[in-house]
Amino acid sequence: MQLEQRLGSATSAARKTSEELRALAEGRHEAAGRTGDMAHDVSERLAKAADRIDELGVKGVTEEVSGFARRRPVAFLVAAGAAGLVAGQLARAVKASPSPSPAPATPPVMVDVDHYSPGMAAPQCVASQASGEPFSTDRSSSVSGGSL
Repeated sequence: MQLEQRLGSATSAARKTSEELRALAEGRHEAAGRTGDMAHDVSERLAKAADRIDELGVKGVTEEVSGFARRRPVAFLVAAGAAGLVAGQLARAVKASPSPSPAPATPPVMVDVDHYSPGMAAPQCVASQASGEPFSTDRSSSVSGGSL
């Protein structure tokens, strides 16, 4: 019975936090409640951390991190593991997200075979857009790759 009560309170807290995060994402800051306050606090802490990193530079940050790792090795390993998990999830999400297909480097070339005869120096080539509209007609270019 006690376990059911704890599970129920945990799920209701998760739902409330979910609603507050949604409100924050939708720009309804007044409905974000404590989640909005936490987001504001995290924002301020990140700004302070960025300022501190700017002050220390690369050498100072390296010394701070190695000092922390010596003083609190377990906390350092947990933080490093968590950072690795987050980086892995981000990499997986980026890889799985659909990317727009790149445009071809050169437009496709279609040969107008109705106007080609074996005695002609070069066939008439027409490059066309995806819509079927021709780019240009050039009778002086040759088709690469040999004969048709």
